[in-house]
Amino acid sequence: MLRGAGLIGSLAPLLTVAGIPQLRALGVSWLPTAVVGLIFALLGAARTGVTIGALNFLLDVAPADDRPIYIGLTNTLVGFATLTTALGGLMVEAVGYRALFALALAFYLASALALTRTREPRAECMAQPAIDG
Repeated sequence: MLRGAGLIGSLAPLLTVAGIPQLRALGVSWLPTAVVGLIFALLGAARTGVTIGALNFLLDVAPADDRPIYIGLTNTLVGFATLTTALGGLMVEAVGYRALFALALAFYLASALALTRTREPRAECMAQPAIDG
């Protein structure tokens, strides 16, 4: 789920940086608007995938006794990350929208790459023999 969400999410800034300026040059007035709608749909799908996948992954990897601590720390870090979105406006003023979307694309691709190195915790549980008792 998380790997797919990362890849789907990376399509949004990629389309924004590479697609919309070239679509305007084609002269089809409705096409850029349709692509913007697609971009928002991709972002919605990616956000939903991350929300569902991250919590489930966290619950799978966290030891049962420490799950509340893991969830609390994760929510704290997400809160700080959410506050940094205000820096996007400053970045747009300083370097423009293309640089902001290029940075977003880099972060999406970096997260997708990092997720390729994670292990599937449920696969390990299924590989262990069941204990009868």
